Amino acid sequence: MTMKRMLMILVLLAAVRAFGGDDGNVTVKLNDVSPRGTHTNIWFECSVTIHNGTSAPLTVNNLFIGPPSLALKISDLDGKELKRVYSVPHIIEPTQWDIAPGDDTFTNVCYGLPNGNRPPLSLPEGVHAVRVQVQGILPGSSFTNRLTSNIVEVQVP
Repeated sequence: MTMKRMLMILVLLAAVRAFGGDDGNVTVKLNDVSPRGTHTNIWFECSVTIHNGTSAPLTVNNLFIGPPSLALKISDLDGKELKRVYSVPHIIEPTQWDIAPGDDTFTNVCYGLPNGNRPPLSLPEGVHAVRVQVQGILPGSSFTNRLTSNIVEVQVP
């Protein structure tokens, strides 16, 4: 490799780092997913980790409860979306969440529970496994990009 080519590669790497490399990256990871209930009244208890790669806390005003927050996308094994559901508020739900730099894991996030006018989640007959993924934004925060987690395959009752 010529010295000129090597210098050009180093300059490009430095430019990528300066204009949005790994610094300031925010990601979401779906950890554990447990199906609960029956096939016609099912919900998913999840553990979700948000990695805040910025240097400051992110203040979010709606993390899992409704649009446009982090929804659970449920698809069949062929990738066809079956449902998109949100969590229900707990008895004491904060009006805002502060996500410090680093990893913040939220456990017992229950997606798909019936609540008020939200009916029970029912999956089509014959579906015994689904793929789930967390998707959405962090509303109210300075991070405005759309987040998409890894996919987890789940056996359903």
